[in-house]
Amino acid sequence: MTEMPVTIRPFDLTGATPAEYAALNRHFNRAKAETLPDDPPTPLEETVARMQNIPPFAAVHAWAGWSADGEGMSEQALVVFHGRIGSFISGHF
Repeated sequence: MTEMPVTIRPFDLTGATPAEYAALNRHFNRAKAETLPDDPPTPLEETVARMQNIPPFAAVHAWAGWSADGEGMSEQALVVFHGRIGSFISGHF
């Protein structure tokens, strides 16, 4: 099997670059197609709007696994805290 190097780094959901949002959208749509094959892909504009409008009471921490060329996202992780630290709401890895 060929090893594919991946670099994991924090992902700024509210201030990502257009290329990072596009990679996130492609990644979300790949996962969505696997779990909800009858649903249409989510438009990039909708993904960007969701990410840029996270409510201030939600402390969201995200990471992404990037391909060696930095163009493709292979994995992502998301942890959401509601209100004060210690009030864990959800995690998606």
